[in-house]
Amino acid sequence: REDDQRTLLNSQLQAALDSRVLIEQAKGYVRALRGVPVTTAFEALRRYARNNSLRLAQVATQVLEGELSVDELPLPD
Repeated sequence: REDDQRTLLNSQLQAALDSRVLIEQAKGYVRALRGVPVTTAFEALRRYARNNSLRLAQVATQVLEGELSVDELPLPD
């Protein structure tokens, strides 16, 4: 039982780290293509995710895989 809990926790932590890496990569990609600061790139990704009821990691994956154009991301005013 304790081993199962430890295994579950490890897999959850790995998934969180993997998501974070994707988000960081997408922020850098948006920053480079849109010519905006990293904080603005993150806000654009976050807004798109919220507006479309998606997880931030899903949006990051879509951007990195070319399924979602960075031009579709709403930049903050």
